[in-house]
Amino acid sequence: MKVNSSDEYAGGMTTQDFIETCSLMAASGIDAIEVSAKGTSRTGIRTGVNEGCFF
Repeated sequence: MKVNSSDEYAGGMTTQDFIETCSLMAASGIDAIEVSAKGTSRTGIRTGVNEGCFF
């Protein structure tokens, strides 16, 4: 299952929402979760070069 970690928009999905969503998915039997993010909201991040999600 692919899920967004935080979309960084006012009123959007928060990190706590992400944690709760993943907990519910795991409890329902989901074996793997692919974490995505809003994209490159910070300068200097290049796809495939230095991107990543850190918690």
